[in-house]
Amino acid sequence: SHLKNNTNKVTDIDYEILTNKELVIPRYTLADGPKTLLFQLKVKDKGNSLVDNKTNMNMCYVNITIDGLHAEIVGSPVRNVSSSYLITLDASLSYNPNEPSHKQDQDIHYIWRCDVETDDVNCKEHTSTSRIRQLPGLLDKAKKYVFKLITRVSDEYAKRVGKPKDGTAEIILLPKAIFLDISIKCVKNCRHLSRPSEIFYLMAQTKSNINCSLEWYYKENSEAKFISAKKIRELDTPSHIFISIKSSLDYNKVYTFKVKGL
Repeated sequence: SHLKNNTNKVTDIDYEILTNKELVIPRYTLADGPKTLLFQLKVKDKGNSLVDNKTNMNMCYVNITIDGLHAEIVGSPVRNVSSSYLITLDASLSYNPNEPSHKQDQDIHYIWRCDVETDDVNCKEHTSTSRIRQLPGLLDKAKKYVFKLITRVSDEYAKRVGKPKDGTAEIILLPKAIFLDISIKCVKNCRHLSRPSEIFYLMAQTKSNINCSLEWYYKENSEAKFISAKKIRELDTPSHIFISIKSSLDYNKVYTFKVKGL
């Protein structure tokens, strides 16, 4: 079977020997736009000899359309947040329905906009390839913030595959003076480690239903001052989760951890 598109370029899409009457073109094979499909059928017996030498050519026209992007912000669409801590917006539930799961982080731009004109710090249009955005400044508790997320493919993707419709989502943030009550829960291996190579897991929990970024600190119990845990923590995790880096702590010592809102 051969694929011929509207630029007269012929691309082979299948040379498999089929034992049934249906040819299935896999998902994500054909790009956006009109296509001319040319099918050449050859029938062979079990000995791989042609049953009929006659040329059997068929043609059909198809127009491939691609689905629009899906944009979604994690959490409730209306959220009370603290005016005393930096807020994190999470678009990790957004996806491109035209690509398989292992290609979801490719060629997508996340564009954030906000409607508070007096807040140039947080409401300036922000474009990134990361699904996570931490707002750079504190929110004004006298304002109601409506943040809009737009997901859009890159120009390279639009040329290569096609340009799907942008995805859009909104979230309303209501800043308030909320006291952040945080506790740390032991998830795994955080009481007694038999060896430094063991990985332990902690989780910070807040009693208030607010969204903010957290920073982890630790100290060896013989020391007086807490220091940042960035060197011993896996950073590619949500801020309320602590996963230790293997062999980052010393043997036969006791450590204390704390977490603070940003």
